[in-house]
Amino acid sequence: MTKANSIPKNNSSDNLFIADNSYYENMIPHLFANLPGFAYRCKYDENWTMQFMSEGCEKVIGYLPEELINNELISYGKIILKEDRNNVSKAVAGSLKS
Repeated sequence: MTKANSIPKNNSSDNLFIADNSYYENMIPHLFANLPGFAYRCKYDENWTMQFMSEGCEKVIGYLPEELINNELISYGKIILKEDRNNVSKAVAGSLKS
């Protein structure tokens, strides 16, 4: 096995380093459930098309994740105040260049 392919072992706890993704698949929903606010992933398009949103979005913006994911009911771009849309777009574009 090459050094790049090896998984570090910690003798004090085998749970710290796990080779498969099952640990992360179980951990991430619990992590997101405990976030103040919400986490999301979106496309960089004019609608800010959501690909993932954690459950906290309903409490913050008043929509369920399934209403925004893939613009099912409304796009995230439409709930950004019209007067802020250009500034949001510029700020994100600038961040992506960095």
